[in-house]
Amino acid sequence: MYGDMNLKELSCRRDNVLETASCSLIAPEQIELRTGWVKLLPDDSLEFGLKGRKYHFDLREVSQRAKAHGLLRSGYICVAQKLSQLNNGKLFNLRMVFFATAQMKNEMEGAVESEAEGEIGILPEEPVLASLREKMQNAGQNTATLMELLTFQLGTETFFAYAVKRPYQEKKRDASAREKAADVPEIPEQPMPAETEEAVPESPQQPDIAERTFQIYGNGCMLQVRMVGEGNEAYLSGQKLVWNPKNIPVLRLSKRKLSCGDRRRRVAPSVGDELHSSPGYLDLWNQYSEQEGELLLLRARKVGVLERSGPISLDGEKVVIFLTENSAESLKQLEEGDCLAFTKERPKYLDNEKISWKEYADEKEERAREYCQDKTQREITMRIESKGERKVVLTVLNNDDGVRPEILDGRVISLSIYGDATQIERRKKSRDLIRDENAANPNIVYAIEGIPYLSRDFAKNRPHIKPLSPRVREKVFHNDPTLKQREAIDIALNTPDIAIIQGPPGTGKTTVITAIIERLNELADKSSDLQGTVLVTSLQHDAVANIQSRLHINSLPTVKFGKRAGEEDDLDESVEKWRQENAEKLRQSNPMLRESDSEKNLDRVFGRYLRTPNVQNALRFLQCAETAVPEKAVKVSIRAIRQELELQEFLEQENQQDERDQLIRKIRSLRTTTAGFSDDGPKTAKALQQFLKKKELLPLDSPILRHLQQARDMEKGEVEPEFLIELARDKNELLARCVQEPFYRRPQPRVDIVELYNEVRALAKPTLNAENRILAQYLEQLEENPEAVNESLKRYCFVYSSTLQQSEGKEIRRAKGVRPNETLRYDTVIVDEAARANPCDLMISMAQASKRIILVGDHRQLPHIYDEEVFQELKKKQNVQDQGDIRVSMFQNLLGKVKQLEEKDGICRNVTLDAQYRMHPELGNFVSEQFYRPNGEGFDSPLPAELFAQSICREPMCWLNVREGKEEHPAKSKSLRRMSEVELIVKRLEKNLTDASCQGLSFGVISFYRAQVDEIRQKIRRSEILNAEMERGRLRVGTVDAFQGMEFDVIYLSVVRSEVNTNEEARTRLFAAADVVNAGMHSPKSEEYRKACEEIDEVGRKTFGFITSQNRLCVALSRQKRLLVVVGNGELFGIRRNGMFEPRREAEICVPAMVRLYEKCLEKGVVEGCRV
Repeated sequence: MYGDMNLKELSCRRDNVLETASCSLIAPEQIELRTGWVKLLPDDSLEFGLKGRKYHFDLREVSQRAKAHGLLRSGYICVAQKLSQLNNGKLFNLRMVFFATAQMKNEMEGAVESEAEGEIGILPEEPVLASLREKMQNAGQNTATLMELLTFQLGTETFFAYAVKRPYQEKKRDASAREKAADVPEIPEQPMPAETEEAVPESPQQPDIAERTFQIYGNGCMLQVRMVGEGNEAYLSGQKLVWNPKNIPVLRLSKRKLSCGDRRRRVAPSVGDELHSSPGYLDLWNQYSEQEGELLLLRARKVGVLERSGPISLDGEKVVIFLTENSAESLKQLEEGDCLAFTKERPKYLDNEKISWKEYADEKEERAREYCQDKTQREITMRIESKGERKVVLTVLNNDDGVRPEILDGRVISLSIYGDATQIERRKKSRDLIRDENAANPNIVYAIEGIPYLSRDFAKNRPHIKPLSPRVREKVFHNDPTLKQREAIDIALNTPDIAIIQGPPGTGKTTVITAIIERLNELADKSSDLQGTVLVTSLQHDAVANIQSRLHINSLPTVKFGKRAGEEDDLDESVEKWRQENAEKLRQSNPMLRESDSEKNLDRVFGRYLRTPNVQNALRFLQCAETAVPEKAVKVSIRAIRQELELQEFLEQENQQDERDQLIRKIRSLRTTTAGFSDDGPKTAKALQQFLKKKELLPLDSPILRHLQQARDMEKGEVEPEFLIELARDKNELLARCVQEPFYRRPQPRVDIVELYNEVRALAKPTLNAENRILAQYLEQLEENPEAVNESLKRYCFVYSSTLQQSEGKEIRRAKGVRPNETLRYDTVIVDEAARANPCDLMISMAQASKRIILVGDHRQLPHIYDEEVFQELKKKQNVQDQGDIRVSMFQNLLGKVKQLEEKDGICRNVTLDAQYRMHPELGNFVSEQFYRPNGEGFDSPLPAELFAQSICREPMCWLNVREGKEEHPAKSKSLRRMSEVELIVKRLEKNLTDASCQGLSFGVISFYRAQVDEIRQKIRRSEILNAEMERGRLRVGTVDAFQGMEFDVIYLSVVRSEVNTNEEARTRLFAAADVVNAGMHSPKSEEYRKACEEIDEVGRKTFGFITSQNRLCVALSRQKRLLVVVGNGELFGIRRNGMFEPRREAEICVPAMVRLYEKCLEKGVVEGCRV
């Protein structure tokens, strides 16, 4: 509410205020005014009045009377507020504030104003809003709260107080200059206003800001305001909010209405009109998202309602249900990892197929509000762990109180789409924030849509941050940074919205990210709250963990929020490593802390017993307690309890309870869904297999152990659905063997053991002085209380990290102290591997960056993730403005748009790193020439070839030409394998890894086919030497996608495809399509060009397979450091005839890089004809 401040709360200069003026009325009466003007009358009496109400009075104290008369005669105007009035009506108190006057000027011409006549609009910068949120704890009404602090009312009119002095520069002046600045300025006398009802003393209606800077003073605060920009693009920027200001200058008064908007009001109306004049990039992804929702509803309708047969049973923590025969067909539509909903009512969208996704989303929001009031009405969601023909085993996901069978009775069972719907809505919320200019940076929408909104003058006048300091250079860079690395840091720090850093293979993207964050930390105001100032995020957990492990800002690890699907709440490795290292340093520097180990051990063992009050933990505690105290009476009590427990342990020994529980946890952790396996499937399979082998619970030739071996060898994201079905059967079989009848009552700690601990702890003698005991407590927290350490780190970490989806999660909101309906804000958001992110996910984090969003990635490597089914549906509807934009990553789309923006505003927002340090220079130059330089993104390889020496081949590349053997499909698989290549690769690896000259080299084997990877792994497992090297991590086998971001000294690339089998008709279509593309007659956006590209893609995939993907081929050819070995039939790409190389035209069209590579190997004489 405007004018909410009381005049008595206004911060004023002491010389220009009478805090409590003691007054006496000339004619006693009740004063009905709260605030009004004070005038000096000809008879030297004073008048307090407003709009016809006037009260004549005198000041009772001589000093106050002299000060008031002097200021009023000098031309000051006075506003007063009644503080109190005595009952007799004659005596009262005023707070009188005196303002300097000035002739009204129009020096704010060009400043941004609101639509209201005479209203002054100020656009507060983020530091002002952040300071306001911190002080007032009212983040939802920032601007309204600011207006309440800065304005007050006289009657129906709103006023504010301002000054044109520069208080920040006064600190630099000498004492005499400050004294002079504080003097009352000379103001010419002005005639008294006419005595009419509307007359008020002359006051400026607009601040005098000839120097473009002024301050507005209010309730305990001061807002520093500066005009930014020129002409039509000028606006008043609220730049700093100071609480309890000092050295307040003489204030002036303005009766112009003051308004406070957001930074989007910088944008000219014509720019805003352009934004909404036609469909744009955000509209495209709104259509994509809506279609995604429609397909989700369609799947739920196909599943329908599942009918239960028989009672619901509990199997430990699992819920088991059996379905009727009528639901058997619906069960086939479900997969492990899908979720079932148990609801009070039948979902409306199942009966009414006309309900659209938008209608469902609106209803979902309404139901969510109802569930907040009545939790019994909410959906109970369970994840499918395994399923048979009619049996389904489920895990409860969202019921903290647990699930009893009677709670589920009578509920309707259907496919739960709540989680997917929440994900879609979370994405939509971020897009809406961006579209409506309500994101943390309101102007980000203009950058996304490629609409120029800043002038070249803005670019010239904005402050510039230096990219590097000596400290950051020394800490981050082992060698001097390249010019492009410097430029990347410079662009990232100084962008007004988006910075895009393209990093080809080996060009140091992670190093640049680290330098940017170190520099931001260096520039940060350490007196303010820096908790979670920067967010580092990426699409997948592995990418987040990779960058997180490199960041230690202010000697603290980077906290990661969110966990993988099905992952337990274990601490991440980065925090654990930091905790252990600091504990060890503390022990080494303070040897006396070891003396307190017995006390700590007592506490630790007792804490373990409290968490798990079983017989074994109780006995461990009693043994520790007996050695901690010498008192015989206490020892007698200990022995009595111990004898009782030892008998109980003997009775339970046959059950092996702990080991069985451990085994069950490992079995249940086994991932048997595509989503779950892509997170940590191989890791959980390895843990279970090792446990089974160690305890000798299964014979070594067991099929279950063999399947687990295959699973642990697989790479994330490359598992076949058929294999997951087999793995699920194994999981169910193991659970059936291990799970007994459930035990419902949780054991509680024994009262006598708790009392014994308190007695022993009281008798234990302290061995440390006060200072060392504090250190010991800190050490204990480090070693024994990881959860508390993690929570403390959240409060002090400069950098937070999470995946894109989880950057909006409850955990990170709680750490930042942000309510569910508020926007999460970071000064800076950095997205690694941004070219892989789906735009809907990417925009979640883009909406959170108030100062800068930095996208780091490479669109020439693995493509971004989108749903092909959604894309095909949109194509059918033919209502997408530019379907190609769906297949193009947002990273690449923005790269083109920021280049267009630079042409208009002169601000460079993108850079391509141009020096790789990973590969042999010849390999680096080949990758650059084939994939980057044709697009103007070429890079150099400055390191000398000598640094990449190896003894396997005289050149950094070679080709093992395998002509025999055709590729084939394994049983029940759509993938391909070629056994002749498998045999040769394994034989060469055995030779390399046993060669002393290859000691220290790492090896990777890449294929484009899952079946080929499986065959190579199985062959390696039969070799004791190779299997040992794979266990050590020196050797790795996987698909191309699994090798993204990795590097090895030597890479073997298995081609698999061996012959051209394109028929004449397909070949004719391919050549015709290539002519259309190469002729240059059609625009890349034309229908003819698009169809020709699709034709090339279709025929190329049938002939050459996945190797036609330029993105994946780029990754496959850039993982090696020293040597690339291609294994395959070179005649697939060309033949040598009469000493000349003749490329196959199909290969030149579809896989030109492989043609050039084979030709290069022929020229160098490193093509080796091989027989297996």
